[in-house]
Amino acid sequence: MYKVFFLQPPSPPFKDVDREFTAGLGQASDARRATWGHSRYPFFNHSLAWTAGILEEAGYDVFFYDGQAEGWGKDDTIEHIKNIDPRILVILVNLPTLSEDLSLIGEIKKNIKSLKIITVGTVCRIFPQIILDTDDVDFVSIGDPEGTIKHLVGCLHSNRDVSAISGLAYKIDSKIKFTSLDKLMVDIDELPMIPYHLLPMEKYKGQYFAKGKNIAPIISSRGCPFKCSYYCPYPIGYGSQVRFRSPKKVVAEIETLVKKYRIKNLIFRDQNFTINSEHAKKICQGIVDKGLSINWVCETRLSLMGDMNLLKLMREAGCTQINFGLESGDPELFEKIGKPGTTYNQIEEATKDVKEAGIKAHAHIIIGLPGETWKTIRNTCQLLRVCPFDSVNFSIMTAYPGTRFYEEAKEKKYILTDDISKYSHTNVVVRTESMSGLELKLAQLYLNHRFGHTSLMSNLCSKIIRNSKKIGHKLRHTMVGDVSS
Repeated sequence: MYKVFFLQPPSPPFKDVDREFTAGLGQASDARRATWGHSRYPFFNHSLAWTAGILEEAGYDVFFYDGQAEGWGKDDTIEHIKNIDPRILVILVNLPTLSEDLSLIGEIKKNIKSLKIITVGTVCRIFPQIILDTDDVDFVSIGDPEGTIKHLVGCLHSNRDVSAISGLAYKIDSKIKFTSLDKLMVDIDELPMIPYHLLPMEKYKGQYFAKGKNIAPIISSRGCPFKCSYYCPYPIGYGSQVRFRSPKKVVAEIETLVKKYRIKNLIFRDQNFTINSEHAKKICQGIVDKGLSINWVCETRLSLMGDMNLLKLMREAGCTQINFGLESGDPELFEKIGKPGTTYNQIEEATKDVKEAGIKAHAHIIIGLPGETWKTIRNTCQLLRVCPFDSVNFSIMTAYPGTRFYEEAKEKKYILTDDISKYSHTNVVVRTESMSGLELKLAQLYLNHRFGHTSLMSNLCSKIIRNSKKIGHKLRHTMVGDVSS
C-alpha cells in the first residue's frame, strides 16, 4: 500500500499553539515547557483531518497522528514517522510557529531523505516562498488542501506531472512555480465525514468550553463575506464565499459523535453559524428530531441575530453559548472598523435576545484596532458595565500578513516587529496612532483584571516565571555549545 502520514505537529518549546484557531493561522501562548510537546488540552485541525479522510476513501494507506494529543517530543515524532515508513508526509504548519515547524521538518527530512513532504495550513497561502526556501519541503498547498492533496498524491504515486493541479507551489531548478489558482475552494458538501476512527478522540477535552470533558469541533459552513476582512484573516483561511454542508450530513455526523464516540460537547467552527437562518434551523430541528442530548457553542455576527424562533430552537437543540466578535465598545470604532454593516444599538438588542432564549453570550474584544485611544478603551469599559455579556475575552490586535490592515500598518510604520513568531493574540506587534505597544498591553491587563476575572499580579508572576525558564534554557544550551566547541 502507498503510505501517507498526516501530522499535526507538537507545540515547540515554551509555546502552546492552538493550530485550528485564527482561521487556521494558529494562536500561540507562552508555556513553561522547555521541550516539544503540548501543555494544554489539544484541539485537532479540521482541514488536516478532512484531507486524511479523503485520501483514505481514495484507497491510500493513511496514518493520522496528532503530536499534541500524543505529547510527542521532536525525537518521538521522527521515530514514529520512521516506524511507519510512509512515502509522503502531509504536515500542518502555522504562523506563530513557522520557524520551529520548518526546523522540525528539516530534522525529519535529514533523517528520512526519500520522504516527500507537503505542507498545509493557512500560512501556506501567505508565505509559500519562505516555506520552499528551506529546500526541505517539496510541495506547498496554497488552496483548500481537501481539493488539492488527493490529486497531488495521485500524481506522485503514478509519477505524473503535477503542473495541472490547482493550488500548488513547488520548486523546479531552484525556481518557485505556482499552479493555477482557479479552483482553490472545494464544495464542502461533497466531502466525506471526518475520519474520527483515525483520531485519538478520547484525548480531545474542552478548554474554553466544557472544560475537561470530551469535545469535538464540527463544521456546517465555511466562508465569511463581511467587510471586517480589512483586518480579519477569515477570508484568507476560509474564503469570502460561504459554502454549506447539507443539514442531513451535519446531523448524521453529530449522531456518530454522540453514539459511537460518546461525545456530547461540540464546537461549531462555522465563521457565522446563523448566516443562513433556514440552514441553521434545519440543523437544530434535525438534532431535536433525533433526540440527541448535546451541548454546543457557535460563533455568529451580532447583526445576524433577531430571530427569536431560531434562538429558541438553538437552545432546544443544545446551544449553551454564542460567541460574538464585538471587537470594540466604542460606537465609532465598532461601526467603522470592528463590524462594518452592524449598528451599535444591535449589541444590546442581540445580547438581550440571546439571554432571553436561555443562551449565554460571550464577547471577543480586540484591543488596538486602528483609531484605538484611551477614550475608546473607556467607552468599551462603559459598554461592558451595562451590556449583559456572560463572559468576555480580550485579545491584542494583530496585523495578519495577507490583510489590507497589515499593508497599511507597514506603510505607516506602526508595525513593531517583523518576527512572525510574535504574531498571536497575546503579543503586541502593532501600535496605533495614539497608543504605544506598552499602553495597549496595559489596557489589556486592566480590562482582563476588570472584566475577565484574572489577577494583574497573577499575570505578571506567570510571565516572570516563564521568562526565567526561557533564559535558563538558553543559558544551558549556550554553555553546552561553548564546551563542545
